[in-house]
Amino acid sequence: MTKDFINIKEQILLNQIKDILNEHSIESNLIESSVYMPFNVLVTTIDEINFNIMYLPVEEDLFRTIRLLQHYATIIEKIPNDKELGINELIKAHNKQIPLGFFYITDENELSFKYVIPIPRFDPLNADQYGEMFMVLQQSVVQIKNKFLQFISGDLSYEQAAN
Repeated sequence: MTKDFINIKEQILLNQIKDILNEHSIESNLIESSVYMPFNVLVTTIDEINFNIMYLPVEEDLFRTIRLLQHYATIIEKIPNDKELGINELIKAHNKQIPLGFFYITDENELSFKYVIPIPRFDPLNADQYGEMFMVLQQSVVQIKNKFLQFISGDLSYEQAAN
C-alpha cells in the first residue's frame, strides 16, 4: 500500500474515534501528518492532560488482522529532582493498580502514560467498546495524576498517594 493511502486510512479511523469521543462530550482535534509532524495524531485535553492517540509507526503488513493504536499523555512535564525517587515508587504502586496502560518516566524526566490496544485492521471499530475503554482510561489517569501532583506538593504522603 502506498504511504498516501495508509495516511488517509489512518485519518479516517482517527476521525471515527473523534466522533466516538464527541458522543461522550469529549472534544478532540486531528493533527494531520505533514513535513513537521510525521504521524496523524488525534489530541484531546481532559483535566489539563493532552491525550495523544495515534497508530504505532510499524510496517503496514507487520500484522495480518490488527493495527496498534497508542494512547499517550505527558502527565508532569518536569519531575522535581528531590521527588524523583518517590515518584518512581509511586509509579510501581500505581502500575499494579491501574486497569489499563502504565506510567513511566521519560529520558526528559517527564511523567508519562502509555496504553496500546490492538484494533481490527479491516473491520470498523466498535464505538461502544472504544468509548467505554477511553472513559475508564481517562478517569484512571486523571485520578492518579492528582495523587502524583499532591505528593509532589507535599499535600499527600507516599502512603496516601500510593492508595
